[in-house]
Amino acid sequence: MTLLSAGIILSLLKGFDYEEAVILAVMLGALLPCHRHFYHQASLLSQRFTPGWIVAVTLVVLASVWLGLFSYKHLEYSGELWWRFTFWGDVPSFLRATVGAIVVALAFALAKLLCPTAPEPAPPSIAELEKARSIVERSRLTYGNLALLGDKTFLFSDNGTAFIM
Repeated sequence: MTLLSAGIILSLLKGFDYEEAVILAVMLGALLPCHRHFYHQASLLSQRFTPGWIVAVTLVVLASVWLGLFSYKHLEYSGELWWRFTFWGDVPSFLRATVGAIVVALAFALAKLLCPTAPEPAPPSIAELEKARSIVERSRLTYGNLALLGDKTFLFSDNGTAFIM
């Protein structure tokens, strides 16, 4: 909601782009009543990024750069393009936005690289597997047998009649 609000203000300040501001305001209006349903607080840096995600983000950045270079290939590059500030100057905006996106991606990658990783959970002991087996055998549901594969950790109830895998 903060980003949508900032987007509304910034789109009006960047040349009074009221169409964009209206779209962002509609999105904000649609999300505002639902705010109480999104109570989970999460950190972007604490999320685990798989190789698939890394490849996808890299492809999106590369595709964006290629699209910009393709769109503006008819213009000759000059150092002056970086410092030209106009309301309708698409090439300078593309150059600055591309550099900004790459800097943000590199900063995020560096932050992910330097932050400590969570330790891998230890596999369950034989005693925990036997305790889980006795609970699963008393259950009418069959999907509890997935606990016996040996690849999950367990959290047992205080009275020992239930567990979460």
